[in-house]
Amino acid sequence: MLVLYERFDESHISVRLKSNSAADYRLIFKKHILPRFKHITVGKIKKQDLLRMHHDMRD
Repeated sequence: MLVLYERFDESHISVRLKSNSAADYRLIFKKHILPRFKHITVGKIKKQDLLRMHHDMRD
C-alpha cells in the first residue's frame, strides 16, 4: 500500500490537486489509511477491513 500511495501522490495528488485538497488527501492517507494498511498488499484488503476503518474514523 505504501508504494501505491507514493505513486498516487506523485501522479495525482501533487499534479492535479490544489494545495489545500492535496493537503487533505495526504492527511487522510497518513492519519487513517497508511497506519492500518501500510504493509498490506492492496489485493488483500477486504471490504470488511474498509468498513471497520470507516467505522473507526467516526470515533
